[in-house]
Amino acid sequence: MDVFGPSVGIGYDIGCSFHKTVQCSSLASQVNALKVRFVVPAFHGYVHNRQCQLLNHPLYITGFGLEDIETCERMFSAFNGLAPVMCYLSPFHRHQAIDMFAQQWDKDKYQELCMYSII
Repeated sequence: MDVFGPSVGIGYDIGCSFHKTVQCSSLASQVNALKVRFVVPAFHGYVHNRQCQLLNHPLYITGFGLEDIETCERMFSAFNGLAPVMCYLSPFHRHQAIDMFAQQWDKDKYQELCMYSII
């Protein structure tokens, strides 16, 4: 919280419940002072009840724009492709494979940025 400063939005699968937990902790005063906002990521938000969605879904909260807060989910899902070969690798080569995969994933995502055209 000290790094990002005031008015931070934090996405968490159970952000609605986690907000209540934080309010009962020693962090409550700091969270309230910095106006930290816990939200439920878009994909997970649709299984929450309507009242929770209105309060915690990024679609209904000003400042989140088009962000769905699911980037990590997509990245972890992509990394699942490494799992079948990992059991045959040494610890060094596991780290190397993860690093190489992450670099390639990064390059692919960067390249996809130019695929969007302005109409």
